[in-house]
Amino acid sequence: MLSARLPAFRKIKDSSKPEKKADTKKELFDRVAPILKSLEKLRLKNKSKYLWRRKVAGAISVVVFPALVYLDYLLNFVWLTGDDDGFSFSLVYAGLIYWWATEPLREYKKQYKDRVLPKIANMLGFQYDRKKRIDMAKMEVSHIIPNHDRYESEDYFEGTYKGASLEFSEID
Repeated sequence: MLSARLPAFRKIKDSSKPEKKADTKKELFDRVAPILKSLEKLRLKNKSKYLWRRKVAGAISVVVFPALVYLDYLLNFVWLTGDDDGFSFSLVYAGLIYWWATEPLREYKKQYKDRVLPKIANMLGFQYDRKKRIDMAKMEVSHIIPNHDRYESEDYFEGTYKGASLEFSEID
């Protein structure tokens, strides 16, 4: 969807193909710089789109939201006189307008995780998986984090650095 509008991303090689590992910081920077430049263009475009949507959503909500709150009041306290649970148009509206206004932020995050992180990980000799997670048994043995029975995880990296196997991930 978004990649059709961003020709700079089409020029980036597929991250699933192994690449020569970057040996020096300068070499890594030289190879990553074009990716980050195209990503910065995407960030600025999505930021302006988000700010515009936020202004539009705010302007529309000044009129629509109070009307929906009044409609909720009428529906739930005046017209319905039983023990039935009411429906909230204002909450549905708030959820939909929030989803619409923040879509550019979600799109940027998706592009970053799908196109940039795998490429950079590959250049460093690592593999990247957006959804994979570190096994809970490995974390319990490490005693790095407190005992737990469940966790959320994303952005998994795995590879070797100076002969040592490494894996790391964002954990909530």
